[in-house]
Amino acid sequence: TKGTLSLRHKKQLYEGALSLSNGSENLAVQGTVNLNSAQPTYDLTGTTYKLNVGQLLQSKNFSTDLNSRFTLQGEGFDLRQLNLQSSVVCAPSVINDVVLPNGTAATLSIAQQGTASRVKVTSDFFDVTAEGHYTFEDLTALGWMALSGISHEVARLNIWGETAQLNPPANMLT
Repeated sequence: TKGTLSLRHKKQLYEGALSLSNGSENLAVQGTVNLNSAQPTYDLTGTTYKLNVGQLLQSKNFSTDLNSRFTLQGEGFDLRQLNLQSSVVCAPSVINDVVLPNGTAATLSIAQQGTASRVKVTSDFFDVTAEGHYTFEDLTALGWMALSGISHEVARLNIWGETAQLNPPANMLT
């Protein structure tokens, strides 16, 4: 694996770029992080070319050939105060045996103010909106619990052959 990293820093403003290459696989990310206020802000853009996430996760049952461009803008790092907008648009890509045609897109937005939160996911496959008086941290814990239950059922019923079970991080259950 080869890579380059550049970082510029002035007061609490960081600008950087990261490029990683492993044979034909490439990942490039550039952006800024501003720590000058109580709520840090960030703005990232990037591209992937033939990226195999399964290799990064050391999974024998999951492989990808991701070709995409993505963006992420947000403020805050604390899950209780996180606000962000993210999008990804794929060139032809593959996740396991599922082919994503050119232009396949997905977005994620998280907006929190006080005790009110809104999480919205839109994609070519499904759209989901969760809105109410909860924190994103609460929703993340609930999501992990739901994914864990689904994963256990998929494994129990052997739906996809050998299946790794997803378990929530220990701190998500407290």
